[in-house]
Amino acid sequence: MKSEEEIRKTFKLFLDENGILNLSIFNESSDKEETILAAQLIKNEVENILNQSTPKSTNILLDLTPLKIVKVPPSAKAREIYIKLSSDARINKIAIIGASYFHVSIAKSIFTIARKKKVNAFSDRKEASDWLREE
Repeated sequence: MKSEEEIRKTFKLFLDENGILNLSIFNESSDKEETILAAQLIKNEVENILNQSTPKSTNILLDLTPLKIVKVPPSAKAREIYIKLSSDARINKIAIIGASYFHVSIAKSIFTIARKKKVNAFSDRKEASDWLREE
């Protein structure tokens, strides 16, 4: 199994100048324990950002375009962590950009289970950002 430090290099998370929370996932793992650790690290970092930001709600841009190879979906436990995180009332709109229908479909299903209604998939970052900035 990869170390926590190695897994942290598989994603990037930051709040941009428009207050949009950007999450880019660069690599995925087929190892069950690694997917759980990655989900927990992402959840912790998102919660830290949400706890530090002042708006009542935050929009998320989920960039899955670096994921070119179709592997297996995240483990059931990892999906459970993502669903719990996505259920946070402070998360408003979610824009997904991705090259793979497989990855976008998995993300959309997680957000549907989390009862997020403002979820949309886009082919490019600008279009996604524009939609997130709309009221």
